[in-house]
Amino acid sequence: CVNRFPCGGGNRTIHTSQVCDGTFDCTNKMDECGPQCGSGKVSHRIITNVSYRVCALCIGMFGMVFNTVSIIFYFRKLGSHSGLSALVNDTLVCLIALGDLLVGMYLLIIFLFDFTKSTSYCVERYEWLGSIECDVLGVMNTFGTTLSLFSMTALSLFRIISIKTMLSLADLGLSNKLRLLFVVAIIVGTSFSIGVIPTVENFEDYFVNGLYYKDNPLFGQAKYKKEFQNVFQFFNKTAELANRSITWAEVRRGVTEIFQNVHTMYTDHVSLGFYGNHGVCLFKYFVQDNDPQVVFSMAVIICNSACFLIITVCYILII
Repeated sequence: CVNRFPCGGGNRTIHTSQVCDGTFDCTNKMDECGPQCGSGKVSHRIITNVSYRVCALCIGMFGMVFNTVSIIFYFRKLGSHSGLSALVNDTLVCLIALGDLLVGMYLLIIFLFDFTKSTSYCVERYEWLGSIECDVLGVMNTFGTTLSLFSMTALSLFRIISIKTMLSLADLGLSNKLRLLFVVAIIVGTSFSIGVIPTVENFEDYFVNGLYYKDNPLFGQAKYKKEFQNVFQFFNKTAELANRSITWAEVRRGVTEIFQNVHTMYTDHVSLGFYGNHGVCLFKYFVQDNDPQVVFSMAVIICNSACFLIITVCYILII
C-alpha cells in the first residue's frame, strides 16, 4: 500500500509519517527500531556515541585498577599511624578511592551491558529502564560519586582546620578515633541513603516516572499518571480515578479493573523509576517542575554545589 509501513507479524500497517517519529506504533517496535531509522529519535544503544563507549571502557578499567591499588596501599597504613592527622588523611583518601572505584565499576558494567544489548536494546528499552540491574547501577554510581564528594569535603575542612588550630599535632586517642569513626559513618550512611532512597517502593509516588505495559493495547507506551487518567475517563468503573490526584497503586488497580476479564498479560508491567530516565541509569539531575522528584533532585544539587564551594574556599585559604 502507498504510504503505509508493514509492522510485520500480521496484517497491521501504519502510515509512513509514524515511522521513526519517536513513538512506538507497532507492537514489535520495528517502526522505531528497524534499520530504516538508523540513529533516529529512539536510542538503539544504551551508550549512544562510540566515543562515549571508548571513554567508559578506558576510564572504567583505569579507575578500577588504580583505585584498587590506592585502597590497598592506604588501608594497610591505617593501623600504623600514631598521629591524628595522618590517620584522618589516609582514612578519607581511602573513602575517596572507594567512591571512585564504584564509579569505575559502574562505567565498566554499563559498557558491558551496552555491548551485550547492542542489537536488542531498542526493542527492550523499557524493560531495561525498569530493571533491577538499572537501579543497582544507578545506586552504585550515585553512592560512589557522593561518597567521593563528601569525603573530599571533609578532607578539605580537616586540612584547613588543622592549619588554623594546629589540630594535626593532636594525639591519636580513643576519643579522636571514635570521632573519626562517627564522621566516616555519617559520610557513608548519607551517601548510601541518597543513592538508595529513590528505589524504595514506599516512595514510588515521588520517584516513579511512569508504568510500561508491554502487550497492552491501550498502554503500549510508558505512561504518566495524567495519561492513565485520560484513559480512565472512558471507563465507568474507574471514573473515581479520573478527576483527582492518584497514586501508582491506584493506577495499577485501574488498569487491572479494565482488563481483568480480557487477558492477564495486559496487566504485566514494569515501573520506570528514578534511575530509569535514561539508558545509562544516572541520577536524575535535570528535572522539570512537574517531575515528582524535583524537590529531592534540587536538594541534592544544592548539597553538591555547597560541597564544591567549600572545597574551593578551603584550598584558596590553604594556598
